Amino acid sequence: MAGCTTTAPTAHTSQTTAAYTHAQVLGWVTPTLDNGFSFVQAAAPGASAEQMFAASRPLSTASSVSLHELARIPWLGPLQPKEKSLVKALVALEVLTTRSPGPAYVRQLEADIHTAQAALGELHRAVSN
Repeated sequence: MAGCTTTAPTAHTSQTTAAYTHAQVLGWVTPTLDNGFSFVQAAAPGASAEQMFAASRPLSTASSVSLHELARIPWLGPLQPKEKSLVKALVALEVLTTRSPGPAYVRQLEADIHTAQAALGELHRAVSN
């Protein structure tokens, strides 16, 4: 019975009012987004807009979840412009991945992913310094 406890384990809840650090939130956001990016990048070269739309479903969810997580901390000072750039890129991804794909869907998705990845990298560097 060593190591046993009489209390039930509690799951991480989003109802907490605790402040989170920038590094903590980026630690949650980054793997979520990387997973979404991976699904899109795993699509076959030359995939149709409809195939890319299907592959972008996890990225759509990742963008939405990441926006929610980023909203949980106060971004002040020199980080604020970099955070705004990431939020803007994630909103663009979320909007693109929730509407029906048109002829420019694949090109726009690739551009929006590149923008989001660059913004995420910039924010990581700012938080790390």
